[in-house]
Amino acid sequence: MYETLPGRDTDVILLYRGTHGRDLVLYQELEQIARHRGFGLYPLIGPRNGPEGDPLSSENIRRLVPDIAARDVYLCGPGGMTTAAGRHLRRAGVPRHRVHTEAFEF
Repeated sequence: MYETLPGRDTDVILLYRGTHGRDLVLYQELEQIARHRGFGLYPLIGPRNGPEGDPLSSENIRRLVPDIAARDVYLCGPGGMTTAAGRHLRRAGVPRHRVHTEAFEF
């Protein structure tokens, strides 16, 4: 989906979340797409309750994507992650109608 999204440059920004680097199984492919299309790609690695806080915190999201509240956001991942990320997005100012979610379980 990342490869075929309409837009150019930083119209599209992917925040790719994993507890460990090995969790980002498609990262090299996504990195090539990002370079080719000029898209943003940020790996967010670390535990949710680690010493540096949740990598998907509202503060971190706003730091990486300052205009996040004006964007449509597509969340895809395990139910717990998408629920938590949705809360952080609302705290970051993203209206509910701009958050589109696809949750799955392992």
